[in-house]
Amino acid sequence: MCCCQGKVMLPLLSPTPPILVELLRSDSQHAKDFRKNIRSYNSALSLTSTGVNFQY
Repeated sequence: MCCCQGKVMLPLLSPTPPILVELLRSDSQHAKDFRKNIRSYNSALSLTSTGVNFQY
């Protein structure tokens, strides 16, 4: 039942961009501010990536 018995193949994830890794792991003030506001950034950008490609 999972993945339609192998018929659904998900693409591999691309590597995380270095700037994002830095913002998520650093102790700089800029990184701390980013992590503090990450939920707001995610909400603001969530509707901008609605591109879907269905193939039947």
